Amino acid sequence: MRSSDSFTYIKHNQVSLDANSLIKCYLPIMGRDALALYQYLVVFFDDGAEEHRFIYLMDHLGVNFTAFQEALAVLTALDLVCLYQKNQSRYVIELKTPIKPEEFVAHPVYLRLLQGKLTETTIKSLSYQEPQGLENISKSFSEVFSAEGQVAPKRPHPKHDFPLDAFKNRMKQDGLVFKEERTDVLALYQLMEQEGLNWLELYRLAKETAYQQVLQVSRLVAQLQAKPSLSSLSSQEEKIFRAVKGVSPRDLLAQIKQTRHAQVVASETKAVDSLVAQGFLDEVINLLLLYSFERVDSANLNVTFFKKVANDMAYQGVKTAQDGLVYLRKTREETSQKKPRKPRASTKKKASNVPDWSNPNYVNQTTEAEKEALEMKKQAKLARLEEGEDAKD
Repeated sequence: MRSSDSFTYIKHNQVSLDANSLIKCYLPIMGRDALALYQYLVVFFDDGAEEHRFIYLMDHLGVNFTAFQEALAVLTALDLVCLYQKNQSRYVIELKTPIKPEEFVAHPVYLRLLQGKLTETTIKSLSYQEPQGLENISKSFSEVFSAEGQVAPKRPHPKHDFPLDAFKNRMKQDGLVFKEERTDVLALYQLMEQEGLNWLELYRLAKETAYQQVLQVSRLVAQLQAKPSLSSLSSQEEKIFRAVKGVSPRDLLAQIKQTRHAQVVASETKAVDSLVAQGFLDEVINLLLLYSFERVDSANLNVTFFKKVANDMAYQGVKTAQDGLVYLRKTREETSQKKPRKPRASTKKKASNVPDWSNPNYVNQTTEAEKEALEMKKQAKLARLEEGEDAKD
């Protein structure tokens, strides 16, 4: 998109300017530039009669091209505008009506955004308050319409509805908690939108990547980004792959320590937890544990080596245990290729059982000092032998 590009409106798409909802709910989140842009688009709506250049719009609002692009992106993210591209330099804009304040506050993600901008008291004033102490005498649908009657239109729901209550109920049943609810909810909503998941599919992945009953969004992202490796595994690697799946790192660490007749220490648990915080999946952490204990023969985990290999894997983009096994195999192959060749056996002087002095060309190179020392040892041994014979007599 360039400032010289143009746009038209979708026909029959005029909307009313709901200042109440825009000022109370949208403005704290989207800012003044986005609000001004939305108001401009609504006021200058011409039912698609002619093309408008972005540069004239920017001059009217007094913003530069970067600010204009950011404001337009915010409007599309908040479902107030839909932007379509007709060709390289022409765009089409569809306007959307702002949702009501009570619907805005009922939207779990929009509510979390507001909580980062407004006080709880202010947010509470936006919520719809049900009448208290009054009798509801309204008629139900079945009391008014027959089976042949027309169905009343349903109230539209916000785009990408995220049933937070249902999500939290599932968490409660499984004993899970948020790490940081406000930021976690926003991140989960973003992932659901980006990956095209429904809330139940998202929950299953969140449960699978949780650690110590705490949701770990970074690990959930890693799981979604993981792609099957095209490289095949050897039979030995397949055994390792099966061993690191389906067990938590803490449990595997305890099993390894038990086989070495040792107890898990705090530094080892801390090292494992640090990789969880970095977004490593359980299977990758388990592979690192097995590899570290194999390379360093000790009852305790070499934390320095453990973290070093983890950093190398992260740098190489390792997301799964299969990727990790392929990476370790390549590392071993590269290391073996770099090792210098051993000298040929034929160049080495073979050891002989024949004493040197039996060689006819042997030259005695023993010094006088060494001869004296040998003579002293000889006399000492003879003395011990004589003492032993006297004792027998």
